[in-house]
Amino acid sequence: MTQHAMEETFILNDFSEPMLGWAPWDNCTSPAILDFPYTGLPGGLFGVLISCLFLVYMYAVLTAVCNFYLLPTLADMWKGMTVTSDVIGATIMAAAAATPELAISLVSTFWIEGEVGAEAIVGSATFNCLIIPGVCAFLTKSHNEKPIDIWPLTRDALMFCISLACLIFCVHGEYVHWYKPFIMVIVYFAYVIGLLLEKYLRRKTMMLYYWINEEEEKNSPHISLCSDKHYELRTDCYSSCNEADVEYKSRLPGKSSIEKETLLTQLCSLLFWPVTIILYITIPRKYPSLAIFMSLTWIAVVSYIATWMIIYIGYNLNIPDSLMALTVLGFGLGIPELLSSICAAKTGKYTMALCNAFGANTFNILLCLGLPWSIKLLISNNQSIWVNTEGLAYNCALILVIVTVIYASLALNEFVLDKKIGCFFLVLYSIFVVLSTLIEMNVFYPVNLPLCNIKDYYYD
Repeated sequence: MTQHAMEETFILNDFSEPMLGWAPWDNCTSPAILDFPYTGLPGGLFGVLISCLFLVYMYAVLTAVCNFYLLPTLADMWKGMTVTSDVIGATIMAAAAATPELAISLVSTFWIEGEVGAEAIVGSATFNCLIIPGVCAFLTKSHNEKPIDIWPLTRDALMFCISLACLIFCVHGEYVHWYKPFIMVIVYFAYVIGLLLEKYLRRKTMMLYYWINEEEEKNSPHISLCSDKHYELRTDCYSSCNEADVEYKSRLPGKSSIEKETLLTQLCSLLFWPVTIILYITIPRKYPSLAIFMSLTWIAVVSYIATWMIIYIGYNLNIPDSLMALTVLGFGLGIPELLSSICAAKTGKYTMALCNAFGANTFNILLCLGLPWSIKLLISNNQSIWVNTEGLAYNCALILVIVTVIYASLALNEFVLDKKIGCFFLVLYSIFVVLSTLIEMNVFYPVNLPLCNIKDYYYD
């Protein structure tokens, strides 16, 4: 069969009956679905429904690999190291937690050659800084409100804003020039160096604070500038999450049966039982190096499949790839971080939960985007790469405003998480999704060209 005949077969099998209808366009965007294999799914609404269910299953697998295998293994390996947990949390653990984002960014940069990876990371960042604090706020107890440490929260929120500013600078215009991704990578390593010097900077800040107004500090015990004890971050979080690992392993063959579970929980356990067995066999926790390698392999494969399903759903519903990545894919990528932050919040470590969310965004933006772009520019010997960045730049600017509102609202609430703050954050996320959808759907101004009909794309 010739290449053209294979393309015709692919077209007629997968996209012969688009759901929303297509019209030929002279000026349109080549669908990213062309970069993926034939799905074999039936067309129409039934095919979209199957792909949605499969996508949810992939999100569950991704969460299980990250939270029950990769992160606990790394946490155990780094116990007893002389490096502080802040640095480990912001580097090794952040890199592990952001592996799905990095995998999708690599797929987007080298396979799709589009903005799917960037939009997914921005969507995940919004999820992290709004949904995670909002959910954790509902876990607080009104009779035992604990204030958030100002120093680590300010540090991570400020660095997140700097990361967004770097991304806006990088995607300004239609081309990402060679030096811009390298600046993002350099800024991240400067951030790591800053963490190494954090104790010194914190001590100097405390001295300045007490020198300016010592009496006010004594009379304001409710708000702490920073903790005198060592600030714990991701490593302790995933150590506490190991308790969930015990429950997870109890569902393996040979363990005790499920007790006092609802019908829905039993159904979910039954559905995920096959992948639970496969993960348990293929990721041996007794051998850390092999477990890490197999976890990364699983994450890479599952991230590719998730991106594939997102692109397929978006094409059949006539939704831009960038919008699907920003909302659906970004939401799914934030689930592992949400579960780890919930583990921290349940033990009363609300500062850890929020800093996990903000700190992960710094790595996602600066390294998960900067590194693939830098590698592509190096191996291609090009001076720039093209990225459709119109909607991305506006969404980044919108997130900058949202982060400012988040910090201001926490300050007005004396840096205490409670249910009203949680409701406010969830409403903010809803507003962001609505505005981003309107932007990506060209409601306010042209951002995305319409998707080409694949038949017209080949036959015209």
